[in-house]
Amino acid sequence: MEKTIRSYLNTLIVLFIFYFATRGIVKLFWNNKDIKVIRARTQFLFGVLFIGSLFYIIGIYHIAGGKYSLVSFFYKIYIIIAFIYIVVGLLYDIVSNSKLNLKK
Repeated sequence: MEKTIRSYLNTLIVLFIFYFATRGIVKLFWNNKDIKVIRARTQFLFGVLFIGSLFYIIGIYHIAGGKYSLVSFFYKIYIIIAFIYIVVGLLYDIVSNSKLNLKK
């Protein structure tokens, strides 16, 4: 029971990290002052990212025929791209939400 709850919490944490990274990416590429527009674009992009990731993870295994070395290579590529996405998105989200004024 405890491992199940911990697994659910880890999944929620990963989803929240990807959501805030997606919000940062939306602010980076589609800068808009309307919060509803940002929220709608974030939810749309997050949904597309979630479904696309599922298709990629499941599809690569079936396309590669279960060959471990080939599947492992494509999974490593996915992890690297996801890491870059998270770092850039979270950094821009944090910087865009900060109240620092660098202009003097």
